[in-house]
Amino acid sequence: MKIKYILLTAFTGIMLSACSDFLDRKPLTEPNNEEYLCSRAQVENYINGLYMALPTPSQYGMGVRGEEKNSDNILAEKYDLRLNSEYNAFSGSSEWQKGYQNLRNVNYFFHYYKVPENLETEEIKSLIGEAYFLRAYWHFVQLKKFGDIPVMDAFWDENATIAGLQIPQKDRSEVAKFILEDLDKAKDLLFDRSKYAGLRISKEAAMMLAMQVALYEGSWEKYHKNDAFAADTDQSEYFFNEVLRWGDMLLNSGLQLNTRDTDKDVVNPGDAYGRLFNQKDYSNVTEAIFWKQYSIT
Repeated sequence: MKIKYILLTAFTGIMLSACSDFLDRKPLTEPNNEEYLCSRAQVENYINGLYMALPTPSQYGMGVRGEEKNSDNILAEKYDLRLNSEYNAFSGSSEWQKGYQNLRNVNYFFHYYKVPENLETEEIKSLIGEAYFLRAYWHFVQLKKFGDIPVMDAFWDENATIAGLQIPQKDRSEVAKFILEDLDKAKDLLFDRSKYAGLRISKEAAMMLAMQVALYEGSWEKYHKNDAFAADTDQSEYFFNEVLRWGDMLLNSGLQLNTRDTDKDVVNPGDAYGRLFNQKDYSNVTEAIFWKQYSIT
């Protein structure tokens, strides 16, 4: 009888030890912050998720076409707070929150990225370039909507206190320069458009966005230098020169415009322009630097 109790006690001890080891295992379905972003597959999966926040045509409403409101293409039917100088972090709270949530998601990547330098392939480096592009993109979205804004250049969750999150806003020209710096880093890491036929962020996409940022900020500072929306100092000349610098790089990248000479399917001389906006596959249209392919089904 004593031997039976000894064996039962030993068996129970082994089972409890086994259960303890089993329960102490790391979750299989929930990524661990410290070890998740340590391989190409994990890095690519995370960056792919960041693409989901980019603008896209919606099933109902105007979707991405709504970006043309208040341009010379579309006139909005309702009162526009932004154009009437009444848009701020409170009246535009949903846009403010969305922009900074997306910036947090990108900075999460930079904070927890753990691929050793000796294992960084060209593919992984290009994915890092995509992250820099996306951080620049979301800062540009916030700059256009709110002007002077806080720059989110790091993962601030560890400073999640009332005092730690009081990040001061920067002058708009400094924000624009930060965006161009991120795009400079992106350009040096990204693959050319030809690698993924324009279906992923590319070196040329970084150049194009940099031109847009520099032209936007240069024009703003030139035409608002004498009103309440002026930057601290007028640096429009600097930004216009940046447009030329980035433009030279883009024009030397080998892209071709979609013309009757480069589009093999053009029948009539005027077809090339129309076809530029009416194709289902832009893989061979290098003028479409970054595009999204939809399934017919």
